[in-house]
Amino acid sequence: MGVLAGGTLTGITDWIDEELHRWRPGGLRTGVFAHLDLDTGQLASVNAGHPPPLLIGAHHAVPAALEAHGEMPLRPGPE
Repeated sequence: MGVLAGGTLTGITDWIDEELHRWRPGGLRTGVFAHLDLDTGQLASVNAGHPPPLLIGAHHAVPAALEAHGEMPLRPGPE
């Protein structure tokens, strides 16, 4: 994980995409990559073609709390 230390969330997402493509070309991959700042409570995320994550508090889901504009899925196949 040292190669990712200090990287931006989009940079880390790009790196994961490249590694998955190199490891196993083809297929469709989706994912949500997130960083929660425990000091401020701020959540940053990248949604790569995946359904939006759920925010669950007090034992119930908070409707649409984490919905945002989604991005394209991770690289789907050989270029």
